[in-house]
Amino acid sequence: MVAAALRRGLPSLGIDVSATAVELARAADLPALHSSVFDPLPSGHRFATVLLLDGNVGIGGSPARLLARCTALLEHGGNLVAEVQRRVAKTTGVELVPELHVVGDDADGDQGVE
Repeated sequence: MVAAALRRGLPSLGIDVSATAVELARAADLPALHSSVFDPLPSGHRFATVLLLDGNVGIGGSPARLLARCTALLEHGGNLVAEVQRRVAKTTGVELVPELHVVGDDADGDQGVE
């Protein structure tokens, strides 16, 4: 995704706790940081878009905590895009559909999720 963004002329940075993923990105001359999204970022980076893919909404054990952190990384008016997957509960057969509720987005840029 970093490569695709760069090809479109968009500034981009990959952040991953996997040393192998970061090494592969860097070997392809892509900007990547070996870190957790929960760690402080260099130079107080703010992003126009934060992209969470491949089940990353569950990292850290708390989707609400992760989404709150990601919204804090956004510049005012930025977007958080998260890939989520519908699941069917094994015990009941009921389809579980993930929902995200954005709470607030006032003129000061204060945001939250629940």
